[in-house]
Amino acid sequence: MKYSSLLTESSQVYKLIEQQIEKGTLETDEGKWIERAFGLVMKTWLNIEEMASNNHFLDREEEIYFYKNLKPEFIGLIEYFTLLYKSVVFQPDDSIAYWKHELKNCRELLFIYHSGCQYYEQELSNTDIYFLEQNNQQPLLFGLNVSRNNFTDISYSYLRGRLIAMKRYEKYIQSKLNETTGSLENDLYLERQSSAN
Repeated sequence: MKYSSLLTESSQVYKLIEQQIEKGTLETDEGKWIERAFGLVMKTWLNIEEMASNNHFLDREEEIYFYKNLKPEFIGLIEYFTLLYKSVVFQPDDSIAYWKHELKNCRELLFIYHSGCQYYEQELSNTDIYFLEQNNQQPLLFGLNVSRNNFTDISYSYLRGRLIAMKRYEKYIQSKLNETTGSLENDLYLERQSSAN
């Protein structure tokens, strides 16, 4: 398949964003890193979305690829940084309980989004045409509440994007739990050392 400049450019931009985000993880101020990364991804997606609405794809196969693969990747990044921002802002002092609760919720949502994607991929005949006919060509809508009862009302692009975001968020939560647990173990060790002296 020969890709149009939109598809090629979008893929390249996504890879560059991934690299920039990875470099940003070394920053000490997590809140600023999240804000910058979210702004970068959102601005880039809005530009790509505008180009997609003005651009004619080379063929239907290319258009399907764009909405089935690239759009969910960008949605996933946008949703991921939205989740990160909320988690950093609302993290209470008892962070272990908070992260355990977040992990439980994340895993429940992973199941819902995975089930929704499987529904589209396995249950629908002529799925690729459905990707285009359904709401995949509409702009992103944030704050959609997806449950086991309504995932068929949501586009595949959005469901897959949320699934991608939740997989990333699950890894983030696990790293926070490891970090918090390690910090508590160090504190206990230091307490024992100071009481022994």
